[in-house]
Amino acid sequence: MGIKYDTDTIKLINLFEKISSVKVKDCLVNENIIFIVNKGYMGKAIGRNGVKIKKVESLINKKIKIFEFSDDICRFIKNFLAPLKIEEVSTDENKKLVNIKVNGISIKAKIIGRNNRNLNNLKSVVSRYFKVDSIRVV
Repeated sequence: MGIKYDTDTIKLINLFEKISSVKVKDCLVNENIIFIVNKGYMGKAIGRNGVKIKKVESLINKKIKIFEFSDDICRFIKNFLAPLKIEEVSTDENKKLVNIKVNGISIKAKIIGRNNRNLNNLKSVVSRYFKVDSIRVV
């Protein structure tokens, strides 16, 4: 079963690809819009001084987040949480439980978010590509 998009999401993907000249691997729409690009295309997607991101944000009047895809779940999560300083991302032996180790309560609070909103957002993005039961921030 593949990922299905509605017409609004397809329009957002087309707009982003047209402005950035970067192929979008995936797009998630919630309070913000999250674009996932293939490895190595992050800089091109952002543009010099973030000009491409700013242009897309001004056209759609929403904040967007862009990050690079990775086949490695730990690298994927680090890419998603950037620019936050993450000490370590580790999984258990069968990769069902992910532990995110951070230094400082403020970073932990940013990852979790009010009413677990940011953590649930992270879980939904990760679960699209990896079979994970739980993500913990320690």
